[in-house]
Amino acid sequence: MSFSAEVKNEICKTSIIRPCCTLSEVYGLILYATAFNCREIRITTSNSSLKKRIPILFQKGFGILIPTFGVGSMTTFLLTEQDEIKTVFSAFGYDFRDTALHLNRGIIDDDCCKSAFLRGAFLSGGSITNPEKKYHLELATNHLTLNREVISLLLDLDVKPKTLKRKNSYIIYLKDSGHIEDFLTMIGAPISAMHLMQAKVEKDLRNKVNRQVNCETANLSKTIEASIQQLNAIRLIDQTIRIDSLDKTLYDTAVLRIQNPEASLGELARLSSTPVSKPGLSHRLNKLIELSKKIVDNNL
Repeated sequence: MSFSAEVKNEICKTSIIRPCCTLSEVYGLILYATAFNCREIRITTSNSSLKKRIPILFQKGFGILIPTFGVGSMTTFLLTEQDEIKTVFSAFGYDFRDTALHLNRGIIDDDCCKSAFLRGAFLSGGSITNPEKKYHLELATNHLTLNREVISLLLDLDVKPKTLKRKNSYIIYLKDSGHIEDFLTMIGAPISAMHLMQAKVEKDLRNKVNRQVNCETANLSKTIEASIQQLNAIRLIDQTIRIDSLDKTLYDTAVLRIQNPEASLGELARLSSTPVSKPGLSHRLNKLIELSKKIVDNNL
């Protein structure tokens, strides 16, 4: 089951109690439905929870028993009776002859009704990706005016959406995880919002661990490269002028590196028989490298 389906299943568990919120939810459903005009109201879905919820909403909202027919997993709720369509139009303050879809904000004046409206809109025209992969929630409609008015509604609710056009559809989308969490909680899906928050925490933790591992790997690579360079220099010195000809400080440093080829600079400093800082030890090792370069130059 997709995450979108899980969210819609959770939303459909929201109690249908207040008449105003019932109408607001239906309002969102039909504005984002397949068709809402003077000839028909048509809602198509494959979600089993929504299939059970739609007849209840129309029965409680308008006293209408909405006809259904199905093809495969898809079920279509189709209203074509003119008197029933007029009842729906009247409930939302539309002129029956007006086919232009717009949002009548007077119908969703209260905060609970705004949430119910957005719940219906998401059930009908919304989708969300699995948050374990990425954060993306969207509402799609074919009506530009409606798209703009719903954006305005979301901004009033402190949710900051973005919009784009995809073929013949106008898309409102959210990519910020915090805004998606707020939206899901608002429309009655707090468990899904928690799932998103948990996915975000796990993703951030994995990213942090990966950064640390990458950093440690990079540091280890630098340590190994430096050690190889130092050992090569010491080997050259020993093959030419011998390391036992060096002064005691450089000789001890050379022996320390030979005995601990994989040790980091800090580990070498702690292993030294005489106290020495990391910068001090680094300076000695660099002197050995410089000496090896002079030997090579003199042999050319």
